Amino acid sequence: LIVSNRGKSGGNGGPSVTRVDPDSLAVLATVPLAGGYSFPATRWDNARDLIWSGFAEPGAVCAFRLSTGERVARVHTGSNQNYTDVAPGGSAVVVAARFQSRYLKIAADPAGPDFGTVLATLDDRNGAQPCDVTIDADGGYAYAPDRGNDTLVVIDLAAFQVASRVKVGARAGSGPAQPY
Repeated sequence: LIVSNRGKSGGNGGPSVTRVDPDSLAVLATVPLAGGYSFPATRWDNARDLIWSGFAEPGAVCAFRLSTGERVARVHTGSNQNYTDVAPGGSAVVVAARFQSRYLKIAADPAGPDFGTVLATLDDRNGAQPCDVTIDADGGYAYAPDRGNDTLVVIDLAAFQVASRVKVGARAGSGPAQPY
């Protein structure tokens, strides 16, 4: 479990992340990390020592070691809002780069020879403005809310292409559906 402290006060006086054992709720470590971790890509493996953030540095996603706070990867996206999710096996992180209407698949295994390199890109020229991304439990598909077209984009991760677009119905009341 990862707890983000974006405040300017607190135990260490600045932004940090705290790693908590999900079974005992014991604090394992707190490290200062700049940036925001509202959407940290860490959910599949509590033992993993990496956290990916799309808000730590403008125009990039970064991987940090939770044990030390050291930045170990930085990948340029061109967007100041990047949403991340790690595939269940930990081999890749998928990034939804909102203001570029682009998706990236990045090698995420720190022991691999291509760690931190872009494996594939998908430019969604339909003005998608993706504002999140979630990979399914099998690692076959990613789902991203498309704010520009009121759809849910389904991405086939093996082919790294749009598999479908699902129209989002109107919400109760007026106006388009909002992802949050």
